[in-house]
Amino acid sequence: LKKQSRDEYEVARKLIDEYKEREDIDIDPDETSIVARLDINDSGYRSSTFYISQNGHVGVWPRTIATQLEKAGLDRKLAEDYGSEMRTVLKMPARRVELSCPIRNIDLERFKSVVNAFIENVKIANSDRL
Repeated sequence: LKKQSRDEYEVARKLIDEYKEREDIDIDPDETSIVARLDINDSGYRSSTFYISQNGHVGVWPRTIATQLEKAGLDRKLAEDYGSEMRTVLKMPARRVELSCPIRNIDLERFKSVVNAFIENVKIANSDRL
């Protein structure tokens, strides 16, 4: 990403750095993307929250998140609601399964607000489960 677009790299780096500082988030880089994963307290499970790809796209996988939440004993509706919110933030059509768009095209504050609300909703659901 740094080679492809310096501006997008800086925005992505700041976003990742912000979530890296949180104790409940793990940042997992791989060959094609960086994923921010939520540690679901005391369950041994993690849930993806968002990813940033090499080409500067930010996105979420609602179906994957739903499966991850179910494995942790939580309601998949949390992921469905999150996906619905993200579909609006990322300006994705209704039929699109993977939700992503260039980081430069999103309202970053609104994006973070939706991510943070999802994290809090998962924490609340997890504490209700325990």
